[in-house]
Parts: sequence; C-alpha cells; structure tokens
Amino acid sequence: MYLYTVICGVYNGKVYATSNCQFRTIEESYLEIGYKSVDEALRDFKHHYKQDLQLPLRLPPVVYTHVFA
Repeated sequence: MYLYTVICGVYNGKVYATSNCQFRTIEESYLEIGYKSVDEALRDFKHHYKQDLQLPLRLPPVVYTHVFA
C-alpha cells in the first residue's frame, strides 16, 4: 500500500501537449521499417538467387485504390 502511494504521488503534476508534433504518412512509416517497391524487391531477388523471377505479364482486372501497399 505504501509503494502505491509513493508511485501515485510522483505523477500528480500537469501534462501539456505540444503542437509542433509532425505526423508521418503511412508511406513514410512503411519506408522506415524497410518497405521496398516491387522493382527493388525483384532486383534484390535476382541478385541474391542469381536467377530470374517470372511474374505475371499483366495485372488482373481488379480496380486498385492504393498504389503503395
């Protein structure tokens, strides 16, 4: 009970938010964690495995709403 009182007593001050917070876009977040474009990933595959990767020649007839996914 005493430890709880000490911990709660430490955090009794006010907290203020700053307005200079910069929000990142989803694309920036993905790039930060290592996202690669299809072309980059294909080039890395060819370099690592020393062989070509056969991808479909045309896209399926689906309406794409996102390019960066």
